[in-house]
Amino acid sequence: MRIRRLSWSSVMCGAALLVTGCSQRPQSEIDAANGALDGARRAEAATYAPGAMRETEAARETLEAELRRQDEAWMRSYDVARQLAVAMKTAAEQASARAQTERASAARLAATRAPERRERIETNTTPASRARVTNPVKIRNVVPHYPDIARSARVDGTVRIAAMIGADGSVGHTRIVRSVPLLDHAALDAVRQWQYRPAMRNGRPVPVRVTVDVKFADP
Repeated sequence: MRIRRLSWSSVMCGAALLVTGCSQRPQSEIDAANGALDGARRAEAATYAPGAMRETEAARETLEAELRRQDEAWMRSYDVARQLAVAMKTAAEQASARAQTERASAARLAATRAPERRERIETNTTPASRARVTNPVKIRNVVPHYPDIARSARVDGTVRIAAMIGADGSVGHTRIVRSVPLLDHAALDAVRQWQYRPAMRNGRPVPVRVTVDVKFADP
């Protein structure tokens, strides 16, 4: 029986095929992930969706580290890198969508912003009815919290609230008269905690309706 001898070059060729043929770089998935990241950057996700953008950048760094590890390995397997690329693409698309939504909201809000800019949060209270009634006087103030999402989106403006000041000086029913959606909740939370010396009529405390302007602006 004849034994066929393999040449050294044949053995090396087979070994090379074994090493390089086990797994190929998932270039199409990587390109798609990088394209989605570029889209998120064009959508200014770092400004309008900073949390989602940080997740995307973290996914990119993890993917690049895995690619470097496999590129330097003798036996390569890019299965994990492929999964990471898909996850990065998903994160980037979510960041882009969220940024576009927040950016559109900020643009709508910018049209309703007061023309003048203030250097701090201010409040102004005006009685709805002044006939024979003294003004209520605020004796307890709570400064509204400036929401982080509004600050990062550079949204400011004035929320106008109609409120009932009770005979005991507490703030009762409230409703938004002029809205700045990213700021409404913070304004209502603060106003509902205010306390007043009640309005007086003929020496007796009486409930009165008021309008309250809560102004937000970057310090």
